[in-house]
Amino acid sequence: MLTLDVQHLPDDAIAIMAAGEVDTATAARLSAAVHRELDRGPSTLLLDLDEVTFLGVAGLRVLQCAADRATVSGVPVRLTYRDRSPAQRALEAAGMVPPHPRATSEGERTEDLGAAGVDRERRHGRAGPRTS
Repeated sequence: MLTLDVQHLPDDAIAIMAAGEVDTATAARLSAAVHRELDRGPSTLLLDLDEVTFLGVAGLRVLQCAADRATVSGVPVRLTYRDRSPAQRALEAAGMVPPHPRATSEGERTEDLGAAGVDRERRHGRAGPRTS
């Protein structure tokens, strides 16, 4: 099961929070949400994978398509996920993120993906509700 929550953030940014499994049965829903929000032309699209419990090949394809579309449209896409999470393991195994990104001063990790500068953050042990 996959739940998606879309939030419109300051400065015309849009966040999509995903929770649950992103697999062949649910990836189309995530893809539709990503493309719908990219069609709005946000300043940034944030894909929050903190609560994703499984990220399969179909989900990785959705993320790669988002990165490709960001390259064409110039909209930065930021992935967020917890350190040592299922999302991190899948992204690293697919070679979409290196295993040791640079850490920020707040203990979060960031790096770029693709020619458009798709930006990913890794959060250390983030607990509690999101406050975006």
